[in-house]
Amino acid sequence: MKKLYKKILKDFLKVYVEVFLILIAVYLAADFLTQISEFMKEKSPPSYVFLYYLSLTPSLLIQLSPLGIIITLWMTLGEMIENRELLALETSGISFRRIVFPLFILVFLISSIFEVLNLNIVPSTRIFAYRVWKGKIQGSRKIWEMREKRVGYQDREGRIVYITGLHVREGKIEGLEILYPDSSKRLEAHSGWWKKKYWELNDVVERDMKTGKIKERKKMRINYLLSPYKLWKIDKPSNMKSLSEILSSPKYRVNLWHRFFFPWSGFVLLCFSLIIIENASFLSLSKRLFITFTEAIIFYGFYYFLLSFMEKGKISPLSGYSLFIGIWIISGFLIL
Repeated sequence: MKKLYKKILKDFLKVYVEVFLILIAVYLAADFLTQISEFMKEKSPPSYVFLYYLSLTPSLLIQLSPLGIIITLWMTLGEMIENRELLALETSGISFRRIVFPLFILVFLISSIFEVLNLNIVPSTRIFAYRVWKGKIQGSRKIWEMREKRVGYQDREGRIVYITGLHVREGKIEGLEILYPDSSKRLEAHSGWWKKKYWELNDVVERDMKTGKIKERKKMRINYLLSPYKLWKIDKPSNMKSLSEILSSPKYRVNLWHRFFFPWSGFVLLCFSLIIIENASFLSLSKRLFITFTEAIIFYGFYYFLLSFMEKGKISPLSGYSLFIGIWIISGFLIL
């Protein structure tokens, strides 16, 4: 059995790597062709175009993992079916479930690795890709300057903050306005500097909106304004938020569920596909290809359809993912 397991795992991993390389190459080539006009327009250096796509690769691994797993599974076991290896093994008394047992373990480990990658590393690589795109491909400023215009948000205390200009690397803001809850007070500052734990504001004007009184200050410290880096990320997509930021805010709950669950999608599809293979082990190559890509289309279409409803708040993440898993379980039982 050890030799059999070693052969199955070796064949699966070999095909898995090849399939992933092909899928990523096709995706990057297609994206490059759609963006080539932008690269030529901005005269982007080839090194930064390469760096941009390299930083996108970890997130592509996660997005393509379900497709890569089911293609690899059907190719690996499909070859064993064509060579009558599965039939010979089952005839000799080895059950189908014992044959595919190492694949369960392997895909479980792969999903666990992708889980850690998706929760902790992918957001950082997305930020890096964004900085390369904005800094070197769509503009002339340096990558690490991280400048933004018109940053605005409302904090937990109800204060509305508006910043005209943000310089992250220098730790500087320009044109700060803060409207306090109930419109009771308004604070305006010409500029401000980050001092590791607080902001030091310059040329501050405080207006009492009820009495009309104005208080002017040359310098003022505030510690409730976010750090430069967090201000830079405030209006960025949730897939660029770190795990701690996702956990700290209820509005990112859907994204948290998505980050946690999606890396395990390949394992769900593996289990479903093995049910089909066990009950229809003599399918032709054309039928196996048809089933593979049908599974992929249904999976991605149904998953992102439910995700859109969850993001709009029409259904809760728990209900959405329970429905998603339930459909695959019910389908598996129907095949059995």
